[in-house]
Amino acid sequence: MNSEIKVFGEDFDVEIIKDGWNFLDKKKHKKILLPFPTFLTGTHQIENASLALSSIISQNLNLVKENTIKSAITSATWPARLQKINFGKFFTKISKNYELFLDGSHNLAGAATIKEFLQKNFSKKRILIFSMLKDKNCQGFLNEIKDEIDFLISLKISEEPKSRNTNEIAEISTNLKIKNYQAKNLDEAFKKINSLNIEDESLILVCGSLYLAGEFLTKNN
Repeated sequence: MNSEIKVFGEDFDVEIIKDGWNFLDKKKHKKILLPFPTFLTGTHQIENASLALSSIISQNLNLVKENTIKSAITSATWPARLQKINFGKFFTKISKNYELFLDGSHNLAGAATIKEFLQKNFSKKRILIFSMLKDKNCQGFLNEIKDEIDFLISLKISEEPKSRNTNEIAEISTNLKIKNYQAKNLDEAFKKINSLNIEDESLILVCGSLYLAGEFLTKNN
């Protein structure tokens, strides 16, 4: 179609700095200094934002001003993509020194993103509340992140016939040498975490399925 092709890392790129990041348009020698996204976690989201910026600049959309761009990026939200949970039923159940995140990733690319996120939080106890559908690569997903987990609590996604049962997930986790427990539902999973009386700073990540993420968001109110 004779369309112009732009490739991340070649025609445009990002540069991470102390208080934010620079968007770099290498052909037009344009640089835009931006703060870190306020709500979106992970360096991959900065790369996603740079793609949007490259599209704007490519079309010479002068009506979109820099302060508008900055405002949009810092207010963008994406539920169940390393979403930090700061309120709701389950948030009230956890200790004050815990952080709670939700992610719906269910493939190996998503596992790589989660691994990077967990690695950056290596100083905390890292707890997974986990479930996955039968047609997803549970073994490969957990193998990617196994070294970044202190323990895992498996559960079955309620009212979802394609959900793996907890015994399957427990067996995979045990074979990968991931310390694990089983729970009947989200409420029981959070009770289990509290019963362990972990005093260290901890991070709880609910992940493995968008179906699980949807259930969490509904029940968390």
